[in-house]
Amino acid sequence: MSSESKYSFNLDSKGMLEKLKMEYSDFESDPSSSRHAVNFAITAHHMIDWVWHERIKNKKEYILNDAQHANDVQHADDAFKKFIKKILDSKSELKYCQDISNGTKHYTITRYTPKLKETKTEDDLMWEKLNVTWDKAHIRYGYSGLTVLTSTGELKELPECFKLVIDFWEDFLSKNPL
Repeated sequence: MSSESKYSFNLDSKGMLEKLKMEYSDFESDPSSSRHAVNFAITAHHMIDWVWHERIKNKKEYILNDAQHANDVQHADDAFKKFIKKILDSKSELKYCQDISNGTKHYTITRYTPKLKETKTEDDLMWEKLNVTWDKAHIRYGYSGLTVLTSTGELKELPECFKLVIDFWEDFLSKNPL
């Protein structure tokens, strides 16, 4: 079985990780770029699909042992959903990427409860600095770039979140070889 998708110009999960790192580099060079943030988040979120199809779906813990269900489409779908949940539950920053990815692609999120309350641009933060009701204790002095407000009220800087996502995927791929 080929480890490459026939719809992606011969990329595989390692190639997608390299793509993710390039998108991070683009974002680092312009941390106020919504385009770079969205591109990173979409790739990071969809790494789940890549590693599932290349490295995970045939592993014992995801295969139903009952022979009559071996080709059961519902079982395969359930196993994939179980894997997605396991991955997203293991790293909250991946949930932020999921929310940015789905919110950007579909305008809103209606199929699950987002981990993010909203995204924030540099301009949003500048205006909010004039409003005493916003807690600025979480932002480093002088930071200018994109942030996210989590559903629990934490303000997170995206460069730090994105670096943790890259670290997660590097570690995951090294522990789950082809």
